[in-house]
Amino acid sequence: MIRNRYQSNSESATIDIARQFAAALKPGNLVLLFGDLGAGKTLFTRGVVSYFNETVSATSPTFSLVNVYPTIPPIYHLDLYRIQGDAELVDLGFEEYLESDGIVLVEWGEKCEHLLSMDYIRISFTMVGEESRGIVIEEIAHAAIGR
Repeated sequence: MIRNRYQSNSESATIDIARQFAAALKPGNLVLLFGDLGAGKTLFTRGVVSYFNETVSATSPTFSLVNVYPTIPPIYHLDLYRIQGDAELVDLGFEEYLESDGIVLVEWGEKCEHLLSMDYIRISFTMVGEESRGIVIEEIAHAAIGR
């Protein structure tokens, strides 16, 4: 398991960290984002999307549940905050997104992590102060999960 830790003291620093992270992403990558409301999940996603297409601005899909961004590869941004169970994930087409040719970014990853049988990247955000965030990026190998 590869683990990287970052400290961000501003929105622009979080976007910079996200853009650096995005440089290594490729089609088929799954990224789960964890953290409290306002911790920086959507802001980080905005940085990732801007790496692939600076003219596209990522927004939270809290009410639409999924945003698809016109990038190459396409980025599928899911927000599972309002999802109440596995059946709703199935109705959302969660598995189809995982099998897509794009990059999948999932806010509130704890709502789907137990279902995964593939490698993924786990990013955890911790609020350290009003502007400061701790960001931990881990690569999770399916074999290491013990399933």
